[in-house]
Amino acid sequence: MLIWQIFAGGAALLLLARALLVVRISRRASQVVLALLFAIPAAGFALYAVRPESEPELTWVTWLSTLLIVLGLYPAFYGRSALRRWGSETVTRHYLTFANRHVLAARAFLVLGLSGYLFMFEPWLGIACLAATVLWIVAWIPVRWRTVRFEVSAEIAAAPEVTFGFLVDPSNWHRYLTEVEAVTTDPPGTLAVGSEITARQRFPTDASKPGSGSGSLEERSRITAMTDASFTAVTLDGAGIATTEVQATNSKTLLTVRSQALVPFTDALLGLALEMPTALTARREMSLRNFERLNVLLAPPSAL
Repeated sequence: MLIWQIFAGGAALLLLARALLVVRISRRASQVVLALLFAIPAAGFALYAVRPESEPELTWVTWLSTLLIVLGLYPAFYGRSALRRWGSETVTRHYLTFANRHVLAARAFLVLGLSGYLFMFEPWLGIACLAATVLWIVAWIPVRWRTVRFEVSAEIAAAPEVTFGFLVDPSNWHRYLTEVEAVTTDPPGTLAVGSEITARQRFPTDASKPGSGSGSLEERSRITAMTDASFTAVTLDGAGIATTEVQATNSKTLLTVRSQALVPFTDALLGLALEMPTALTARREMSLRNFERLNVLLAPPSAL
C-alpha cells in the first residue's frame, strides 16, 4: 500500500508541476485549458496519497492507459515532425487545421490514459475526469460559440471613388497592409466578381501576442459580390467571408471592413476559440495602423 501511496503522490506532484510550468511559460487561454486537464487527475492522486482506501489492481486498463500516455507524451507515430513546419515555411489554413488535429489527438490520448490510471486509485474521480472531457466537447458543438465576427472603420481623407479604385487593385495592397508579403489574382488586374486572390501574409504564431514571432500564411479567396462601393470575398481554405465598403462622409470616405469566420471544431477543442477576443483586439489595432498608412497614401497634401 505504501508503494502505491508514494506512486500516487509522485504522480500528483508531477502533474501539478507540469500544470504550473505550462501556465508560467504561456498565459494563452489554450495553454490554461491544457493545464486544467491535469487538475482532476492531480487531485485524485493526491487524495489517494493521503487517504488510501484500497490497493489498486493491475488490469488491462492499466496497460491500455500506459500505451495512451506514451502516445500522448510522444506522438511520433502521427506526424510530430510535421508540426515544426509552422514558423519555418509558408503554410495554409488546411495545414494549420491538420496540425491542430495531431495536437488534439495527443491530448486526447493523454486525458484517456490519465483517466484510466486515476480510475485504478479513485474510480469516481476517474469517471469525473472523463465526464468533464465530454462536457467540454459538447460545449463547442454549437456553431454560435465558434463564430467570430469582426468590424473596423476609419475615415480616409480622399473621395470614395479614389479610395475604392485603390482598394480593388491588389497590386496596391502591400503599400499599406504591413502584413502582406505577396498577392496574385486570377485573372490578373483589378478585382471583379469571380476573381480569385492568393495572398501570402505574415501571421503571428501566437495571435494573442503580436510580438511572439510569425510565419507565413497563404490564403485563397474569391470575390463573390461587387458594387461601386463594396466588394465581398469568401475564403476558399476555410469558412470565412469579408466585406470591404466605402461611404461618402463630409467630403471624405468612411472605410469599413466586416468579416465573419468559423473556428474549426478541432481548434475550439484545443481552447483556441477562447483566444479570439484577444486576437481580435490585436487585429483591430493592426487594421487601424494600416488605415493610417492608407490615409497618408491617398489624402491630398492639403488634408494632411
